[in-house]
Amino acid sequence: MYMLGFLIGCIFLADLSDRYGRSKLLLVSNICMVVIGVIASFSVNFWMLAIMRLLLGIFTAGARNAGFVYVCEIIKERSAAGMLHGVTYSIGGVAVTAIAHLFPHWRHFQLACALCYILYIPYYWIMEESPRWLLSQGRTEEALAYFKKSARINKVEFPENLHVYLEYQPKVEGNALSLFKTPNLRHKSLVVCTLWFSVSIVFFGMTFNAGNLAGNIFTNNYLLQASGILEFFGIWYIRLGRRLAISSAFLIACLVSAVIPIFATYGMQAGVITMSMVGKLFIETNFEMIYVVTAELYPTTARVTALGLGSSIARAGGALSPYLILSDDVWKSLPYVIFGVIALAAGLVATLLPETMNKELPDSLHQVETENLVNHVLCRVKQTTEKEDEEEKTMETVAV
Repeated sequence: MYMLGFLIGCIFLADLSDRYGRSKLLLVSNICMVVIGVIASFSVNFWMLAIMRLLLGIFTAGARNAGFVYVCEIIKERSAAGMLHGVTYSIGGVAVTAIAHLFPHWRHFQLACALCYILYIPYYWIMEESPRWLLSQGRTEEALAYFKKSARINKVEFPENLHVYLEYQPKVEGNALSLFKTPNLRHKSLVVCTLWFSVSIVFFGMTFNAGNLAGNIFTNNYLLQASGILEFFGIWYIRLGRRLAISSAFLIACLVSAVIPIFATYGMQAGVITMSMVGKLFIETNFEMIYVVTAELYPTTARVTALGLGSSIARAGGALSPYLILSDDVWKSLPYVIFGVIALAAGLVATLLPETMNKELPDSLHQVETENLVNHVLCRVKQTTEKEDEEEKTMETVAV
């Protein structure tokens, strides 16, 4: 039910973030998560708990996607921000495992997790609204106020003519359907959705399968979650290029999934756990890299909508992964074989991604649609010029 709620939240709350702002949705979502989480801990029957978990998933999706996009829109080093987002996610995973260890009864566990969201509520009064979002909504004066405050804090000179440039920024709108409206956008969206679906199946499959590993379930969870803290290496890994990094991470996860059954066959449980940690590290790093590339591919007014679409597809994969784990009744290592095949296919699909490293974030759907065409034309002009220069040099050589 939680995964279903996350899917619903990705679809409906993403559009609200693009329409009403990142900070407002973060505030509403965090308040709702505290209230719903506390109510869930006092559920009197299964259906009440299921409904509360559904609602909790909806608002968790709203907070996570809006928060991630907000960070990418205000920080220059988007790749570093995205990877550190994954590191904090893993730290949270270790904390949740510790809470489960300390409070084994589900009511106490649920209540403890719900109260953690109180820490995020004051953020609304600390953080400013995203200036990119303000500009996309035509709220130039508020964006200027943000830039002036930033210049004052960073002790840099504020360009006096900045308002002239900002006033020419068009107000545009986007929604989920607009991501499939044109051929170039359709191609990008289909590739991105495939990657989201695949990375979610493999990630949640490896995470949920911790209960099937030999040894103590809490110890295994601590190790698997802690391995994700090493994800900070992704700050450098993603600089190989978005396309190469995502594709190679999928292929490494495929290789790990192929090695684990061999270790399991010979009873090498330490090897199985070690390789599970390596596989989870790369697939979790890939999760964050796909977050980053999705934010970089789409414009400001449709950025959270695009992340919401991808995340909703990912929740479908996450909901499917526990059922794939049940295939271990047929053969103990069959789940890893399935995850390996999915990772291999996704690694090949990732080669179709356009490269977004070191490029400015787009601000309109029109800009996204024409980007490849413009790049293609520029490349052809460059190739033609280089060819003409070579022919001219050849003629000069022959003449001499």
